[in-house]
Amino acid sequence: MALRVKNGFFSKIFSASVQALAVQFLGVLFFYITSFYLSKNDFGIISWSNATAITITTLVGLGMEQVIIRRVAASSTSNWAAAACFLHNATFSLVAVTILFLLKFILGDVDKLVFLPYFFIVQSLIFIATPLKQFLNAKEQFTPYAVIALVSNVAKVLLCLAWTYYRPFSISAVLLIMAFAGLLELVALFLYIAAKGGFVWKFKFSAYKKLLKESMPQYIAVLFDSSLSRVDWILMGILSTNTATANYSFSYRAFEVLKLPIVVIGTILLPRFSRLLQKSDDLNQSQHDLINQIFSLEIAFAVLIVMVADIGWSPWVDQLTGNKYGAVNELTFTLLSACIPFHFVINLMWVISFASRKYKSVAKLTMITAVVNLVANLVFIPLFKEHGAAIAFLGSSILQMVLYFYTLKQNKILIDLKPSLLFLLLAVILVTVVKYSGIPIAMQLLIAVGGFCVFALTRKETRLSKIKNTLISLK
Repeated sequence: MALRVKNGFFSKIFSASVQALAVQFLGVLFFYITSFYLSKNDFGIISWSNATAITITTLVGLGMEQVIIRRVAASSTSNWAAAACFLHNATFSLVAVTILFLLKFILGDVDKLVFLPYFFIVQSLIFIATPLKQFLNAKEQFTPYAVIALVSNVAKVLLCLAWTYYRPFSISAVLLIMAFAGLLELVALFLYIAAKGGFVWKFKFSAYKKLLKESMPQYIAVLFDSSLSRVDWILMGILSTNTATANYSFSYRAFEVLKLPIVVIGTILLPRFSRLLQKSDDLNQSQHDLINQIFSLEIAFAVLIVMVADIGWSPWVDQLTGNKYGAVNELTFTLLSACIPFHFVINLMWVISFASRKYKSVAKLTMITAVVNLVANLVFIPLFKEHGAAIAFLGSSILQMVLYFYTLKQNKILIDLKPSLLFLLLAVILVTVVKYSGIPIAMQLLIAVGGFCVFALTRKETRLSKIKNTLISLK
């Protein structure tokens, strides 16, 4: 029995990791190829159009995505929620794309607006498929979508490489390839769920209204959370140049790759915390200890990721991009990568808050952070371009973490941040020393990473026995 539990737990981690790998890493690889073969001007247009299209899908989604996971995971009688969301997404995507084409017709061929309706069509395919994916994730059936996402994203990358070999690469080529991959995912998910059964396709308006009512408090949080990750791209395209937008979006994509473990952890923990907090919002001492242990391990892992990336950024990226995006983006990437440990903390705090149905608190703090981020971008982008956007994002990330900390504290969930701050301080010292030492990159990595690991393994929060016990507790 213990072996089956262990295998089941790590199987879910593996499948969720494949999902994250396919969706994030291969997606970033696709955009890396486009950044290499397209001019910075064209890549900037693509980045702006795609970010704006994603924001529109968030706007019309009304915050239902995470509510579906919580409902379906907590109750076997709530499968109807996924079907209601599927119909909602399909209907509002059609409405939005109609409005965008009307705007294009009225305003004419205005720079980036020329491509926006087409990028929205691509994103709407992914948006419509989201309830199907979330239905499977809520059931902890991670493997089907992992396979589908892997196939569609590998196909996207291969098509991109083939196109660059046989034909001149362009924005239109990017659109066609993305549309094919999105449609493939949607059709494959639909056919799989239809064949397996269990998905309630019948639509009930009363149930849909119930879902809307539950999602509206969360909608504010989702909307402003989306603005935290995309408003900088959008404002860069409006307040700065396409080249500056390309530089910033490239660094931000690299930042998203480094956040992959957050996606995996969140996917695994949300259904588990939903079931745990469905019974009671109060946590006992052992559960508090487990949460703090997870925090310490996450921060240690996040800091290691940032250390390696910061040390190797300029030489590695310049070599990969022909000196287009490495050294020129070093400061931007350093500022963005500094956000990663804070985002590990924010993600776990969000999981706990969302699973315990603290929707209004999450919405309030997200709204505050998003407004501060918007104002900071409006101030700093005209002054410092991509560096200004990165400064605004770092400041907003720190603010959001502090607000989550006090929100959980008010609900008697106490998070010990002292080990996390200690790890961060040590990492800053080690990276600063080795980067200015003049020694080869390999030696910099060996000294910084080795020194950090030795220190971490001697701490009671992150010694090997604690790591093992934490993994056992999560089964």
